[in-house]
This record gives sequence, structure tokens and C-alpha cells, in this order.
Amino acid sequence: YWSILPTLFSKFFNKKSIIISHGTDCASIPSLNYGNLRKRILNKICLVSYNSCDLICPVSNSLIKVENKFYNNKQEYNQGILSFYPNLKTDFNVIHNGLDIDFWYIEKYNKKSNSFLAVFSKKQYYLKGGDLILKIAKRFNHCTFEIVGLHKPKHIKKLPNNLKFEGHINMQELREKYNKSEYFFQLSSFEGFGLSLCEAMLGLCIPIGSSVNMIPEIIGENGYILQQKNEQKLIKMIERVLNIKNKNLMAEKARNSIKLRYNLKTREVNLLKTISNYKLFKLFWKTIV
Repeated sequence: YWSILPTLFSKFFNKKSIIISHGTDCASIPSLNYGNLRKRILNKICLVSYNSCDLICPVSNSLIKVENKFYNNKQEYNQGILSFYPNLKTDFNVIHNGLDIDFWYIEKYNKKSNSFLAVFSKKQYYLKGGDLILKIAKRFNHCTFEIVGLHKPKHIKKLPNNLKFEGHINMQELREKYNKSEYFFQLSSFEGFGLSLCEAMLGLCIPIGSSVNMIPEIIGENGYILQQKNEQKLIKMIERVLNIKNKNLMAEKARNSIKLRYNLKTREVNLLKTISNYKLFKLFWKTIV
């Protein structure tokens, strides 16, 4: 809702405007209660905003248009702005998110063997695969599983001894969680970018992600991709993961790949270049350069 007045005023006063889209503003997944575009009024407001601005800068190419088959609902495969507004004429320019590499780096790592971590909020339990992690924890009782960002959901009657819900923690505490975990789950059915995935990889966690949006691109050859939300397929994958012989090497490669591609400086340069090209805040640009 916040975008409509600035974009309309910009258009009225002949000023340039840019919208940075992050994920939920590009999706409609009613079965998971996710996405602004599933709501009729908000869908119309987003359309007006996207039509009124001069440029849309999504944090990943998948937010423009993508087909996600991880979550088995054919009616919800097609996501991204152009899947819902195919006649939209506004230009796109993808500018990836960036991370503070120095903050997420810890010199000495203290990994706990066979430990798995996931990060999401209460509303994202099904969206981020919390139900799948619960099933897996019951199967692999010699491993430990932690979910950060929410307390135990009320619908879970009995919790396995090896699964903990940590609730909300601060960034320093989260950094320690990455530091101690061997593996990280990003089993999302939709993911605008995957900041927590990148943070975990910087923390030398071996990533296990779903085949949606930009997750496979972020992980690359430095982890594992689950093609479908399926318990049996994930079980087989974890059995392979637990037997990795070169864990340290894979984790180091994962961290280096994030350092090279998704740092704050790269995002800063690309964002300022885009603003300059669209003649926004020229005085500000000249001052900082």
C-alpha cells in the first residue's frame, strides 16, 4: 500500500520513481496464504504502482517471471510480476541483495556434528518447509535440528527430542547458530532471494535448498537441491549429505561463492549506477563520487 502514493505523485510531478521488489509483492500462493497478489485489492494497488513507476528493481530475476514446480500445485506454478501482469510495460533491472561479509565471518568455527538449522517466522512455517523438517527430524534421531525465528507451533502436539524451536534471536546470536551448524535448510516453496541462505553459507554451513526461484543459483555446486517437496526424496538426500567426506572444502567453497557474488559493495555500486542512469538524485550521486 505504501508504494501507490509516492509513484502517483512522482508521475503527476514528472519525477522518476523506482520500486525495489523483494518477493511477496511478486507472488500469489493462496494454498500457503502467501503473496500480496493473492489479495484482490492489494493486487490492483500493486498493478497501479508498477504501472506508475519508471523502473522495477527486483532482487532476483525470478521475481520477474518464474515457474516453480517444487510445491505440487499446478495452479500456483507460475509466479513473478509478469505472470500476473503480462501487459506491464515498465522496465526491469535486477539488483541482487548484498550482505555484510565481515559481520557474518567468524575466524574460529565450532561445528556440531550432524546438526541442521533453518530460519523462518511463524507465518512462514509451511512456506519454508517447517512441516518437512518435522518429519525428517523424527526419522534422523541421531541428528539435531533447530528452527530459529518462532516458538513451537501450537498444532504440534509432540516434539521430537532432537528438534528445537528457538524463537526470535538477535543477529549476533544468529551468527553463532550458523557458526555451530553443519547444514542449513532453505526448503522454501517461494523465495524472493534467500538472505538467510547466504548468511548461513557465509557461516560455513552446507546448504540444502529447494528448486525454486534463485535458490539453485545461490547454492550452485556448493550444496544440494531438492527438486520436489517430498519426504522420501529428502530422506535419501540427507543420507548422502551425512556421508560427505569433504565437508570443510564444500563449506569453504560455499562461503567464497557468496563473498564474490553477493556483497554489499556490489549492490551499492549497481544501485547508485541505476539511480544515476535514471537521473535520480544527481546531486547526491556527484557528491558521493
